[in-house]
Amino acid sequence: MGSYEGYVSRDGGLSWELLETGYGSNGESYLVDGETRVKFSELAPGAGKAEATRRILDVDGAVQYRYAPGEPIERTDDGGATWQKVYTRKGSPAEKTYYEQMYPNYRFYPGPLDAVADPKTGNVVFAMGGEGVLVRTADGAWTWVEVGVARRVEVRRGEGLFLILQGELLLAAGFGLLAIMTLLTRWRRGLVRKIFLALYWLLWGLNVILLSEIWTGYTQPLDATLMVGGCIYLLIHIGIELAMTIPKEATVREAGCVVLTGLIVAAVFLGPYILWVLAVIPWYGLAAALGVALGIGVIVWAAQRTKRKTGG
Repeated sequence: MGSYEGYVSRDGGLSWELLETGYGSNGESYLVDGETRVKFSELAPGAGKAEATRRILDVDGAVQYRYAPGEPIERTDDGGATWQKVYTRKGSPAEKTYYEQMYPNYRFYPGPLDAVADPKTGNVVFAMGGEGVLVRTADGAWTWVEVGVARRVEVRRGEGLFLILQGELLLAAGFGLLAIMTLLTRWRRGLVRKIFLALYWLLWGLNVILLSEIWTGYTQPLDATLMVGGCIYLLIHIGIELAMTIPKEATVREAGCVVLTGLIVAAVFLGPYILWVLAVIPWYGLAAALGVALGIGVIVWAAQRTKRKTGG
């Protein structure tokens, strides 16, 4: 996340300029305009730290701001006698996933992480980590401002949806393919095949349970490769089985219904995860449970429907 970069603002936090990096005799320094040297500790005191306790920014004694990571920003105009909320962030529970996917090896903390008042413009600037900065201008308006690559993303409105749900998309594809394989047991039987199918269901279920833990950092590429490989193998296997089943044991229409069911299973499984990103569903575990339940419900319904049509 640019941990070795420094930025400076000359207009109260509304725009930022990348500082040129230099090294002085006493250690690393950041060069401003080629003349003024600013140490990193002076440039961003406490940068990257997320203190759980509330902190207070004293502007002029009477006006103060009280804040903590992930909490609403409060303001007092009477030296702390009374406080009122002046800014409450509206976000998605998927924000952490987005920023940690976007910036590998970066741990996301919701802001505000730090704050400073600019005496020249009257602006108050809140450091928001990977989201950039949040500026309260002298007229009381709130503005999100980019700082380098750090910027506020409206995850709850669907921005970054594909990036957040990469793993879940692969799980949905695997679920749909497993649904097709399961429904094909109506015509394709055998002990070996059942064992093979049970193992795939077990591996898929483990991925659903552990995805939020393993789909991070250095394990993500390996898990993605295994999931893609499993989906490709299932797709080839299904193609072979359909070729062997049609038209000897099942009609084209019956096989088509099975494939369509697989697509529906994938779609209904992914639906709750999308609602989680949009902040409609508050917990990831609830979205996962709903997706699995809906998908299995569709499979059971399709199996019973096929059984009735084929007469047993």
